[in-house]
Amino acid sequence: MISVQNLSIHFGDRYLFNDVSFLIRPEDKIGLVGRNGSGKTTLLKILAGIYTENQKSIHKPTGLKIGYLPQEIIYIQPNSIIQEVMSSHKEIQKLVVKIRETEHALAHAGEPAEHSVSSLPVEHAGKSVTLELFSEHSAVLNHLYEELRLIDGHLIKEKTEKILTGLGFERNDFDNDVSQLSGGWQMRVELAKILLQNPDLMMLDEPTNHLDMDSLLWLENFLSSYKGCLILVSHDRVFMNNLCNRIFDLQSGNLRDFKSNYLGYEALKQQQQEHLLAVQSNQLKEIEHNKKFIERFRYKASKAKQVQSRIKMIDKIELVIPEEEDLSKIRITFPNAPRTGVDVFKAENISKAYNQKEVFREQSFSIYRGDRIAFVGRNGEGKSTLSRILAGTEPYQGKLTTGYNVQIGYFAQHNFATLNPAHTVLETIESNITAGNPVVPRKLLGAFLFSGDTVYKKVSVLSGGEKTRLSMAKLLLEPVNVLILDEPTHHLDLITKDILKKSLMEFSGTLVLVSHDREFLSGLVNQVYEFKNKKIHQFPYDIEEYLSRKKMESLAELNSIKKSKAKEGLKIKEPANPNIKEKERQADKEKKQHEHRRKQLEEKISSLEKEKSECESKLSDPVVYNDKDGFHTILDRYNRVMKELEEMYKKWEAYM
Repeated sequence: MISVQNLSIHFGDRYLFNDVSFLIRPEDKIGLVGRNGSGKTTLLKILAGIYTENQKSIHKPTGLKIGYLPQEIIYIQPNSIIQEVMSSHKEIQKLVVKIRETEHALAHAGEPAEHSVSSLPVEHAGKSVTLELFSEHSAVLNHLYEELRLIDGHLIKEKTEKILTGLGFERNDFDNDVSQLSGGWQMRVELAKILLQNPDLMMLDEPTNHLDMDSLLWLENFLSSYKGCLILVSHDRVFMNNLCNRIFDLQSGNLRDFKSNYLGYEALKQQQQEHLLAVQSNQLKEIEHNKKFIERFRYKASKAKQVQSRIKMIDKIELVIPEEEDLSKIRITFPNAPRTGVDVFKAENISKAYNQKEVFREQSFSIYRGDRIAFVGRNGEGKSTLSRILAGTEPYQGKLTTGYNVQIGYFAQHNFATLNPAHTVLETIESNITAGNPVVPRKLLGAFLFSGDTVYKKVSVLSGGEKTRLSMAKLLLEPVNVLILDEPTHHLDLITKDILKKSLMEFSGTLVLVSHDREFLSGLVNQVYEFKNKKIHQFPYDIEEYLSRKKMESLAELNSIKKSKAKEGLKIKEPANPNIKEKERQADKEKKQHEHRRKQLEEKISSLEKEKSECESKLSDPVVYNDKDGFHTILDRYNRVMKELEEMYKKWEAYM
């Protein structure tokens, strides 16, 4: 499909890509991974043809349709949301224009022609021209309608509405001006345009950044049935693992190709890292042994040849340097804080509205010491609003009681906007340290991966991820026993996200998290608050259990709706004769068979989901991981289960 040969890009003496070659096949679902600055976005732009300097290394078939979603916000001209999305399908739009022109011409076929008709008999001239034009336009129109039907052009509005609804838009929003949307919602519009186009190659750069949990799950399901080639950049491990069958790892100018899902890639990469560390350790031991020999016998003439031989041996050793820096020992330690009382927050009939827009109404709940809660739900349902209310920065109606000795650390979703762009990283921390605070600024910054000269970088030149890290570092300057974090993983790479998660696992206080990152929330929270329809629904279990139950409830809801519609339909229609009754009996029989098969599929899906969870649990067990044979056996079983699960879901969808 696409061949890349000997791609090289360098900035000064640093290679972003050094003689990189690879082949992309039509059925590939590729996850592109690497540290910030490794070239992921650059590679996507080269493949999309946006960067034209290196196109000699890229070989693409003529007519290849490419859809590319960039990470940065795109300015969109004024247009309604639904028209903006539908206009992206150029092929359909061209056909629609031609059809309208032909319909107009057909409607005016009976009008006098401007050209001369003197060559025709006077009494038949107008009639003959009219029939000829009518026949010609009718044939063209029929051909255009057939072309439109072949590419499902007659379904474009229905498909557009389905995609927009899946991405979180309400139907009454479809006619709103897209240019007035926030950057996050404009990115959803851009994503909808690409999904509607159904290109041969789809490249998505961080598509989940602006999605809530429901929209993320919908997108994952949509992409799982996408037939084309997918190249994906994402910091969501679960999203990438569920979609990808191949991983490109960009590092130090090289591209390593792993033919596996993300979970398998991590295991293989860990094995390679351990092998390199073992080789390096043996090399260092050999060097140290030879150095001791040299020091011991350097001045003995009888050992001169052996000493020189050992020196040459050391010179010949090409020391293996593991590509990955070992960050496993880095810990973010929260300062000790006094213990809170048992009751941390008690809300009684809390309500919030912005002008005429009601967010939630008369909600009551209690948060106790040690609770670890995830706030989930669609955007605009009030997750960030309640976070601000709990943090004391947002007015509300009702009663909220804060418990004894509560000291809150609050991280807002756009917290880095409060950073002074003129300050350096080090100055930002130093200027916020109060008298008597024992925090060592450089040590704290080192825990957030700021070291060496990077502490002297101005805030104005930091990336989004670096600003997020710096904002998180500020939280640790004062002792807190309650953390309220609103989307803390936005812009963070996987390594930083892992470090943050480990530190939060060790945090002994009360934790409230707003996040749509399933892997980040996994093992970190023990309760879920779902924001939906102006209410806050409390679930006393972890995120995996919540998502599992939510999926099954969705199936039950769909079935209930279908049964209800079927019953309504039977009440309305009265059979007019025995033939109709027989047909209805046959239809009822087929319906029961259909229902039986669907239930069998749902039971099989439930069983496979359970088996999948068991495999994931075992794969994350260090004991299993150290057993290489056992690990690979479970990994193979996991991959088989995922493949079978995908097939079962496709079959189940056909019965819905």
